[in-house]
Amino acid sequence: MAQPEPGGPVKIGYSRVDRPSEVMRRIAVLEPGCPWPLRLIGTTKGTVYDERKLHDRFAHLRIHREWFRLEGELQLWVNGIANGRHVGPPHPAREGEIRSLRP
Repeated sequence: MAQPEPGGPVKIGYSRVDRPSEVMRRIAVLEPGCPWPLRLIGTTKGTVYDERKLHDRFAHLRIHREWFRLEGELQLWVNGIANGRHVGPPHPAREGEIRSLRP
């Protein structure tokens, strides 16, 4: 998950990368399309199916495509990931291990 600024919208997206350096390369690819610098706020291991479930779960907070308002249940879920707690995905996942990539 990426966020341009604290309190701003959150991008929930899937990427086939699992190393911190690869994740940061993905953020660098996304940044030119965002008017603010992006920061990585957390990752969760999963699949494209899990990404779709997250988008469905938080559809009421969708701003545009993969961008969501960070509030309510989504805020709690993201906080758990960003703080390194194993919070689990909102829906059962095939691979549900959650880890933090805090700097």
